[in-house]
Amino acid sequence: MYAKSGEIEDADRAFGEMKEKNVISWTSLISGYGKHGYGSKAISLCKEMEDEGLAPNDITFLSGLFACSHSGLNKEASEFFNSMINRHNILPRAEHYSCMVDLFARVGQLEEAYSIICRNNITPNASLWGAILGGCLSYGNVVLAETAAMHLINLNPDISVNYTVLGNIYATAGLWHKNCKIRNLMTHRKLKKTPGYSSVDSPRSIYLT
Repeated sequence: MYAKSGEIEDADRAFGEMKEKNVISWTSLISGYGKHGYGSKAISLCKEMEDEGLAPNDITFLSGLFACSHSGLNKEASEFFNSMINRHNILPRAEHYSCMVDLFARVGQLEEAYSIICRNNITPNASLWGAILGGCLSYGNVVLAETAAMHLINLNPDISVNYTVLGNIYATAGLWHKNCKIRNLMTHRKLKKTPGYSSVDSPRSIYLT
């Protein structure tokens, strides 16, 4: 409860007073730290949990990867992800891949983010492509932005933000003819620009929480 409300110190205190700690209580605390920007602490707790003889489950790993993603801990995330597969024999779900893609996209390693989608036996969803497109918006990768936007538009042709973000990327790159084509396509499909949405925003806020 405390971890969810942001009172992380109270959550830590309550956790410390628990006589019996299980995977659920450990994971809840890890998740709380991760959601409030304490990625290193979240990963440290994962290690403490294992030292106590408790094996993390897929939700624990998801919480840890989320923490790494929102703290820019790409090295730690890679080690954590590999541990999940190789040491604990847990098969990653789309949510785990999404955290990894989002992490690499956030730090500008867009090709690495894209390769995660390409080399794994997963069906990319809007959250994965949204993370890629968000990274392209931040770091100006036009080619990869077109790929991500194409997939997003195929998945959700009526969501205007995908067109808008691609148009902004074109504009930033000075590709006004392509920007114009996107605007015309939106007009043809009777889509309106998302109110208040500009090039400083990110589709992660829409596709990822």
